[in-house]
Amino acid sequence: MSNSKLRKVDSENRAFKSEWEHDYFFILNKDHKPQCLVCFQVLAVLKEYNLKRHYMTNHKQKFGKHSCESRKVVCNQLKKKLFQQKSLFTNETKQQEEALLASYFVTYELMKAKKALSDGELIKNCAIKMAEAFNENKVGNKFQTVPLSKQTVTRRLEDISNQISNNVKDIIANCSYFSIALDESTDVSDTNQLLIFVRAIKEDFTIFEELLKVAVEEFGGFEKLSSIVTDGAKSMTGTISGFVGFLRQNQITVPTLHCITHQEALCAKSIKLSTTMATVTKITNLIRRGNQSLRKFLTLLEEMDSAYGNLLLHTEVRW
Repeated sequence: MSNSKLRKVDSENRAFKSEWEHDYFFILNKDHKPQCLVCFQVLAVLKEYNLKRHYMTNHKQKFGKHSCESRKVVCNQLKKKLFQQKSLFTNETKQQEEALLASYFVTYELMKAKKALSDGELIKNCAIKMAEAFNENKVGNKFQTVPLSKQTVTRRLEDISNQISNNVKDIIANCSYFSIALDESTDVSDTNQLLIFVRAIKEDFTIFEELLKVAVEEFGGFEKLSSIVTDGAKSMTGTISGFVGFLRQNQITVPTLHCITHQEALCAKSIKLSTTMATVTKITNLIRRGNQSLRKFLTLLEEMDSAYGNLLLHTEVRW
């Protein structure tokens, strides 16, 4: 049995010859494969025999009558046609990618502004009208290609949400330590709402903060948990049925702190600022008591370019 190795085409270092362009109407494409300029077929092997056989079998009857100079002219025309088709396909693909990216941008802005998902179509129509007002018909045609229907925006919203969740998972999985802040409240329909904020410290000591909307177990468990900040409610700090109590029952013991806002409220009471707070509250209630006095005060704030546009009503923090 022979021990000779099989010949490999890649090891033969075949080169494409320029005369093959007008002899057989072939060029070398971006993958270094011979491609026919007439039917666009790509051959697997860069070999003159294969190119010639393809030309003689498929295109000799049509182009065999052309002379040498005439073949060069035809070859240049075919090359130009091929490049135009490739350019058109590339531009079309690029425009589709840009329209897709624009759709995600609009969806993200709708999310931040807490607007209805159906507003995407309104934004699209407004953008088209603005392009028409500036006599930018090409830009308006591009806006027409942006998909912003309610169903499309819903899918974009799900994609963005999944991407954010995956990013948070990766950060928590690769961080050194993380801490969470919990805040439980009720909305206008008396439905309990639990907010979970996470702060992670990476190996390069950069800090990442994000709001979690699902259980922490989905993001890798509590092995790297270093501290917990709560709002002080019994459902959070209770030793039996509270969140901290459940952790301790599962042998997870970490420092537990109160929310810094509530700490400030306790600090204000401990250093005897109750008199000052009472005076400020009295002035605030006096201004907000009547519509006329409130309007005058708001006008004053506007004239002074104040950083705050209104007064907040005082609410006592209960413990």
